Amino acid sequence: MNYFATFTCYHVKDSMFEEFSDAWHSLSDLNLRHGACLLSRLHRKDDKFYEYALWPDERSFKNASELLPPAALALQARLNSACNKSNELVGMEALAELRNTQLGKEFF
Repeated sequence: MNYFATFTCYHVKDSMFEEFSDAWHSLSDLNLRHGACLLSRLHRKDDKFYEYALWPDERSFKNASELLPPAALALQARLNSACNKSNELVGMEALAELRNTQLGKEFF
């Protein structure tokens, strides 16, 4: 199986990190429970936040929004309002993965 990965860059407004973080966590939780997302991580570098999400395939990613409850629309609006500019999304097929076998499952 070739997984599909998405990378999103968020430019969060200075005073809006908590609002952004709350909305991101809630929306990611919905994607994990209802939208077929396998993993979602949030990283920070300076004033930019980067999300890495892993999906079973590109089709699952594209269909995810149809599987989410109505509350997801309000969460997406909250997340977007906490950002200075629109989110930059890149999607690509995941081809390979190597892991350190000493890391537990909770790491990934």
